[in-house]
Formats: sequence, structure tokens, C-alpha cells
Amino acid sequence: MKRILFPVSLVSVYLVVYHLLAFGSPYTDLVILMFVFSPFMVIWMVYRVLKDGNPSGRTFTEYFYDDIDYKRLPGTDND
Repeated sequence: MKRILFPVSLVSVYLVVYHLLAFGSPYTDLVILMFVFSPFMVIWMVYRVLKDGNPSGRTFTEYFYDDIDYKRLPGTDND
């Protein structure tokens, strides 16, 4: 969890700063530069989360949602 906390935090702060600068900022060149780099930042974050994250071990056939303990009803296999 600690390995993915840094990329998620960094990209979240980056995108918040980008959105704040986009509304009425005199730094249009900086906003454009941040716009160009934002897809790469998000792709890097997704890559780090998928590479370093821990799988939960739950399957879709057991649990409908991964983040809550809501079990699927037996006999409702919608595969």
C-alpha cells in the first residue's frame, strides 16, 4: 500500500493544481504544459497501481463488489 500511495497522491495533487490553474490563471503556458503531461501522469499512476497493488483474492462469482462484503445470491450466475 505504501508503494502506491506516493503515485496516487502526487497525481491527485497534480490534477487538482492543474484544474485550479485552468480557471482564471495568467499562466496559460504552464496550463498547456500541464495539460500535455497529464495523460502521462495518469498512465504512470495506473501502471504503478496495477503493478504494485495487492489483489484482494475475491472473485466476481463470490462477491458482487470488491470493497464491501456483499455476497452474490446463489444461483444468479450472470456470466
